[in-house]
Amino acid sequence: MKTLYLIATLAVFLSACSSPPSQDLSWLEGEWIRVGLDSGQSGKEIWRASDQGLVGTGQFFEGDQLVFEEGLRIEQHNQTWNYIAAVSHNDTSVFFPFTQLKKGHFVAENSKHDFPKKIEYHLSGDTLTAIVSGDNKQLKFAFVKAHVP
Repeated sequence: MKTLYLIATLAVFLSACSSPPSQDLSWLEGEWIRVGLDSGQSGKEIWRASDQGLVGTGQFFEGDQLVFEEGLRIEQHNQTWNYIAAVSHNDTSVFFPFTQLKKGHFVAENSKHDFPKKIEYHLSGDTLTAIVSGDNKQLKFAFVKAHVP
C-alpha cells in the first residue's frame, strides 16, 4: 500500500512540476504584425496565455476589410500538445499534434488534413516565421512583434 501511495504522490508531484506550454511558448505571446505584404494588405497574429496553454487569432486585411480570420489555440489533449485551428470553411477545429517543441521553435503535423499538413513556427531575433506546408506546397509568413507604447 505504501508503494502505491508513493507512486501516486510522485505522479502528482511530477505533473505539477512539468511546465505548461505557455511557459515553453512565452516567446509566441503578444501581437505580431505580418511583413512583406503588397501595398494595401496587412495581417497579424495575436497570442495570449490561457489556463490551457495559448489562445490566438490570425487576421488578414485588404485595406480596412477583414478578408480572413482564424481562431487558434495551443492546448494539451490526451497528453499531447496540439496546435488547433478553427476557420469558417471547416466544420470543426483541426488538430495538429506537436512533433517538436523547443525554445523559439515548434512543429505540429496532421497528415490527414488537406492543407496544411505541417505547421512550423520559428523565432529568429525579432522575426517570427510561420511555415505551412503539405503536398509539395509551402507558404511562409513573416511577422515582427508590435511595439506597444
